[in-house]
Amino acid sequence: MRKYDAIDIVKVTVGEWNIFLTKALSNQDINGLTRAMYGVQAGMDDLAKKFQNTAENIRKFQRLQKSIENTLKQILRIKYPSPMDNPRKIYIIGDKEKHLTAKRKRDTEFEIFLRKSSY
Repeated sequence: MRKYDAIDIVKVTVGEWNIFLTKALSNQDINGLTRAMYGVQAGMDDLAKKFQNTAENIRKFQRLQKSIENTLKQILRIKYPSPMDNPRKIYIIGDKEKHLTAKRKRDTEFEIFLRKSSY
């Protein structure tokens, strides 16, 4: 029994995928991204079971998965801003340890997302 429904990778269009990612970013919808990541992985599993895991479908799967990860990273940068994100401002930073702690918290939340959303 799957936690979330599978997403049919073959039928996903670039336009509707970009709209979904834009809405997720503007709403900071981490749960929606979790469902999408799981659905994409489940969809690839379905394709593999039908022996339809061609090079084109694998590339599309990788692009979908990477776009979800990039969107989540953008959301986490908004939730946990750090001056260390901008390399031009590093010389201005006073308390590096405080900013490193925030960055580590953001990285930890990203790892938790990957574990939660894995198929």
